[in-house]
Amino acid sequence: MSWPGGSLHNGLLVLHTVLPILLASSVSSENDIPDHCDVCRIVASGFLKGLKKTEASHFAGGNTDWEDKHLGKYAESETRFIEILEMACPEKYDHPGMSVKKTEAKCHSMIEQQEELLEKWFYRLRISIPDLFQWLCIDQMKVCCPRNRFGPECTSCPGDTSRPCFGNGACHGSGTRFGTGKCVCHAGYQGKLCRKCAHNYYAVHENQTHVSCAQCHDACKGGCQKGGPDGCKDCQPGWRMVPGKGCEDIDECESSPCSASTFERCENTPGSYKCECVEAFRREDGICIPDPDARASPKPVLFGMRAQDVLRFAAYSGLVLSFLLILLRPNPGLIVLFLFTLFLVYLIEKGYVADYLVNLFTSEYKKASKEL
Repeated sequence: MSWPGGSLHNGLLVLHTVLPILLASSVSSENDIPDHCDVCRIVASGFLKGLKKTEASHFAGGNTDWEDKHLGKYAESETRFIEILEMACPEKYDHPGMSVKKTEAKCHSMIEQQEELLEKWFYRLRISIPDLFQWLCIDQMKVCCPRNRFGPECTSCPGDTSRPCFGNGACHGSGTRFGTGKCVCHAGYQGKLCRKCAHNYYAVHENQTHVSCAQCHDACKGGCQKGGPDGCKDCQPGWRMVPGKGCEDIDECESSPCSASTFERCENTPGSYKCECVEAFRREDGICIPDPDARASPKPVLFGMRAQDVLRFAAYSGLVLSFLLILLRPNPGLIVLFLFTLFLVYLIEKGYVADYLVNLFTSEYKKASKEL
C-alpha cells in the first residue's frame, strides 16, 4: 500500500512535533492546578488585608461630611475597591517552586480574571459571608478544597475526618483539587492509613483509633519490643546480647586495637571505638605527632614550670652568670659567651628554640615510626 505525496512521512512528522507539545501541555496543566489554589489563597488573603488596611481611610478631600453626601461613603466606594485590588498582590512572597515575580504576575492575572467575583463579594456579600477564601476559591472558582479534602469533588481524606491518616501522615493533595488522597506517612509509621509502626520502631501506645511509635535503641537489629537496649530482638555489630540485660556495648579497647604508641589512646564509643592522639599531639599520615598549635596550655615539666619557662630560666641564669664573670675577670671568651647567651635569650623569647625542638622531634619521630 502506498501513501501519495509522502503524506505518511508528513503525518509522522506532524505527530512527532505535536505530540510532545500536547503531552507537555497536559502535564503543565495538571501541575498548574495546585498553583491556582495557591494563587487564589494569596488573592483572598491580600484582599482581606487591604480591606482591613483601608478601614479607617476616607476620600482625600478632607471634608468627610461633604464627601459622604456627594460621593457616597468611602467604605463602600469604587475608590476603596480599586485601592484594595492594587495592594492585594504582595511584593514579597515566599512559596516553594514559585519565584516572587512569577507569583506576583499570576496574582495580578487572577485578579483581572476574577474582578467581577471580587466586586460582587465586596459590595454584596462581605458582611454575610466574611470568609473570602471559602467563597471565592472553593465555592466559586473551585480551585481549592476545604482542609482534609482533596480532588475534583473534594473527597474526604482517609482516616479520621479531623485527623487524616490518623495523625501519623499527610493526605496527598489535601486542600486542593488534585492529588491521590493517599497517606504519606511520617517517619516511624507505615501502612495504608499509617496505623503501623515502621521497621525499627515500636508501639509506645496503641488502641483501635490511635498508635504512637518510637524508634528502637541504636543497639537494636531487626526491630524491638520496647525502648532501651533490653528491648532489642537482636544486636547490632559492636554490641552483644546479655541475658536479662539485652544488648550490651562491647569495649573494643580491651583488645588494644589502636597503636601501641604512648601518644595514642583508645576511646570506647557506643557500638564502636576510635583511636585518638593524646593531648598536644595530632594525627598526620596515620601517626600521632607533636602539635605546635597545642602549646597554648603546655603541662609543667620541672618544678611546676613549663618547658618554655625552664629554657628561659636557664638562659637568664647563664646571662647573669656570664655578666658577673666578665666583671670579675674580663676576657674575650667571656664576652663572646655573654653575647651568645644574650642571643639565645632573644631566640627563646621569640619561640624559635621551642619550634626548632618540636620540628626536630617530629621529624625524628616520623622517621622512627616509618622504620617500625
